Amino acid sequence: MRLIFFSFLAVCSIQLRAQQKNNYYPSGLLQYSYDLKDDLLNGSFISYYDNGAVRAKGAFKNGQKSGVWQAWDTLGMLRSKRYYRNNTDFDLLSEWASTGCNVSSDYLERKKKALQQPFGFHDDYLFLHRYWEIISSEPANHDLFSDEFNKLLKTEIEAGRIVAFNEDRFFTPIPSTDAAVIVDKIPDEYLLKEEHFYSASNQRMEVRNIGLGLVYKCAAGDKIAWLYVPDIYSVLYKLPLTGPSIADRLRNRSFSTKLDMTTFQSINQKPRKVRETERIAVILAEIDFETGAWVYLLDKDLNAAGK
Repeated sequence: MRLIFFSFLAVCSIQLRAQQKNNYYPSGLLQYSYDLKDDLLNGSFISYYDNGAVRAKGAFKNGQKSGVWQAWDTLGMLRSKRYYRNNTDFDLLSEWASTGCNVSSDYLERKKKALQQPFGFHDDYLFLHRYWEIISSEPANHDLFSDEFNKLLKTEIEAGRIVAFNEDRFFTPIPSTDAAVIVDKIPDEYLLKEEHFYSASNQRMEVRNIGLGLVYKCAAGDKIAWLYVPDIYSVLYKLPLTGPSIADRLRNRSFSTKLDMTTFQSINQKPRKVRETERIAVILAEIDFETGAWVYLLDKDLNAAGK
């Protein structure tokens, strides 16, 4: 009996650790193998092309890229190796041409310096998706549903220091007196509009919060007052601190959210609903794009240089 009990504990202990997941192409070939723990990528990761060749290999720690990451092309040639401290902080280690030869040391050093430049708002996006996430009034999100935060927003809107909009593209402002009436009470929930983008210049998959929607539910139809997040950061620091500020939590995306929103895959394309169960699928697709872009941009550079 004691042996059975300890065997049960061992099984439970394993389940508390990362669980290996495998996704397959319709052909039956393996597409991804990864580890999940607490709904985060945690542990080894490997992806494959639909011809069976390895596409990318690396590891995650608490949802962040960690350690050496490598990318191959469809012919099985290793093309890029990088060292990651988190999803956006990395060092370029080595790159190879499609022939298998190392790129020149001059090219590698120039590229290393270029990739270390701080991000700016560029027009060289290779990837742009926009999402809505729902922030509900659970304990982890208490800061956003406090009387203190609500009063601050109302005061700043009445004074004209924050502008509320009718829609999440921020084209149609709501008159400050009307907006103050709308936000007179704590919202039932929030919508957080995010922008996921990949820029060719710094080769990072970035996430930026661009809109915070205050949602008031009613039988006649929900009312939403949208705030442009970059404009409200300075205002949020007016709140007394008892921990991380709301501004910092928004920047670090540390509020508990539910992925149930519209995604725009690119400009002028029709939106579609993305379910909570697709959260990992969204992340995997972005990893595919990002590691594929390493190879694509490398070949583009080398072809332009005639190498």
